[in-house]
Amino acid sequence: MPFKSLSSEWTVVKEIAISTGPSRVFRGLTKPSELNAWFTQGAAVDLRVGGSYRNLDHDKGKFLEMVPHERLRFTWDNSDHAPGSIVEILLKGVGGKTVLTLIHSGFKHKRDFDDYSSRESGWNWALWNLKAHLEGRKNIILRGLAEEAQLVLQGMQPSPILTVA
Repeated sequence: MPFKSLSSEWTVVKEIAISTGPSRVFRGLTKPSELNAWFTQGAAVDLRVGGSYRNLDHDKGKFLEMVPHERLRFTWDNSDHAPGSIVEILLKGVGGKTVLTLIHSGFKHKRDFDDYSSRESGWNWALWNLKAHLEGRKNIILRGLAEEAQLVLQGMQPSPILTVA
């Protein structure tokens, strides 16, 4: 499965298949050294319900629910990007791969919803980088329109995004 995206009622759903098991993906999402390799710098994680996370990109929040290797649900409190919203990540092992489903909801501003639901959103960049990192490929450095070119250069095929209003 390539990459899918769906948005509806100010909720964004993104899905990607990663060629490794759910426990490895979970570590990639929660271990500071892993996050620093594909997503951010200065990651700090207190991995427990009620625990917090933060990084030097001003992303921060609290873990609301957690089932190791299956599910993470946390607040997204970056004051510049969709503050006060909720992110849920589901992991499901399928045929030696992990299908990661990201659900971002609770947007207070349409501009934040539009950004996160667009083809050029930070979540597309982040999920491609996570996949590249866990599959031993180079991370995508550029964001936005240049992302497509970077994917092709790295041998990854960008997929169409489905948007449902």
